[in-house]
Amino acid sequence: MSHKEPIHTLARAVIVDQDHILMAYHPNHKPPLYYLPGGHVEHGEGAQSALMRELIEEMGDKKFVTDRFLGVLEHAFIKNPQSTCCHNHEYNFLFQISSKNLTIAATPQSQEEDLAFAWIPLSELATIILLPEVLVTHLPAWLAQNHPTAFQTSMK
Repeated sequence: MSHKEPIHTLARAVIVDQDHILMAYHPNHKPPLYYLPGGHVEHGEGAQSALMRELIEEMGDKKFVTDRFLGVLEHAFIKNPQSTCCHNHEYNFLFQISSKNLTIAATPQSQEEDLAFAWIPLSELATIILLPEVLVTHLPAWLAQNHPTAFQTSMK
């Protein structure tokens, strides 16, 4: 996929262990901006296949299981004129993922030098800078299976 497209489609992993969620972040960015592991869905690729490919690229592990689809978040944000970001409209497909190798006892080592991982207590989601920000509201409800819909949007 060309990352210059105005709308991006992303597949994201929600990995939870002992009331902690695995988050990705750029280690050189201060303060840290957290987001769910995963990445872009390429043209002609399914969202689940893209997610598995991205997780293998990011963590090197190949033993991931898709437990369930959580939802889709359509999100728009205001572009910073100085940012190199090329889009401001995205669709995030969220899947709950598990792996015997992913526990809070062992934070995965990134296979990419500009990426790191951290386990964040679910109760502290509102205290971190989570992107997209509206996930702070929707993610706990999707995990608890009491969200009214699998589709949410931050757009009017």
